[in-house]
Amino acid sequence: FATYLAIPETIGGAAVKAIGPKAFAQHTYIALAELPEGLESIGDNAFYNCETLARVVFPSTLKRIGDYAFYNAGAYTQDILPESQDNAYGSNVLELPSVEHIGAYAFYAIGVTDALELPEGLKTIGDSAFENCRNMGDLYLPSTLEAIGSNAFKGDYNIQYIVLASPTAPTLGENVFAGCDYLYDIDLNAHGSRQEMQQWQAYVDALGLPCRVWRAQD
Repeated sequence: FATYLAIPETIGGAAVKAIGPKAFAQHTYIALAELPEGLESIGDNAFYNCETLARVVFPSTLKRIGDYAFYNAGAYTQDILPESQDNAYGSNVLELPSVEHIGAYAFYAIGVTDALELPEGLKTIGDSAFENCRNMGDLYLPSTLEAIGSNAFKGDYNIQYIVLASPTAPTLGENVFAGCDYLYDIDLNAHGSRQEMQQWQAYVDALGLPCRVWRAQD
């Protein structure tokens, strides 16, 4: 019944740099997890299927989130991601200023309340990373993003609007937005090329989505 998990910055005098694979997998009582500054990596399946997990406090030093790290976490809760009122879009911000990689299925089927803004510095989103997330609204992707894996946002049917801040649109895997039936608008960066706009339009057309792709205007 240890509902509050606070991992210290040091253990036995050694800095905590990583959480190992399956460290807390299928723990049935964690409600709040506070991760320490200095932590750089969360291993594969670290919080896999922690259904009672309601909130995670992430450190600013985190660089990598492993595959299945928070798979189905918070199944009994509404939202495990931190909220912020002080951001450009009035959205939830995944507050990971140093994170570079989000692994496959990392946040599969978690609860997300309303819009989601992913952080600057993020380069890759793995396959099915946010597939079937509950209640996810509009999506804001950072200028540093280089690639989005297959099925990354598949089934997130509440997404209606996507903003891509990157001057060069990230590469897409298969079916990234499949099942996002209410997606109607994608804004590429104003410096994006007409060819990129046409390629993205063809991509969502092939998914059968009633979506229009634009290059953002001033």
